[in-house]
Amino acid sequence: MTASAHLLCSALAAQAQAEARQAQAQAQAQAQAQAQAQARQTQTQAQAQSRNQARACSGKPGARGGERAPRAGRPALPGPSGPFIAEPSATGPLTSEPPLPDAAPLTSEPPLADAAPLTSEPTAAGTAGAPRSPGV
Repeated sequence: MTASAHLLCSALAAQAQAEARQAQAQAQAQAQAQAQAQARQTQTQAQAQSRNQARACSGKPGARGGERAPRAGRPALPGPSGPFIAEPSATGPLTSEPPLPDAAPLTSEPPLADAAPLTSEPTAAGTAGAPRSPGV
């Protein structure tokens, strides 16, 4: 191989290496730009989804919570307020409250003064029959 051929081969090899480095740098820059664009798109989608979810929960476009938007011809319904109240248990009383002070205990009351006591009257056969009340 002559010196001029050797120089020509060296120049071609150097040019090939430079082109390879340039292609590699271009590929890295393109991949980085693509990754950044995808990250921006993902972030934009996440923000839009968050806004849409907030609107769906509130019922109002652009709102962040509170009352729901009224439907056509209906008043607005209030949003949730206060803690969840569980239904009472079927196994016991709701509370153990004392009886009211004006409630008297149940007792057997004496008979009314104008009511005559029930008696057994003899029947036609002379035996005791069913008790009869005075007005019968």
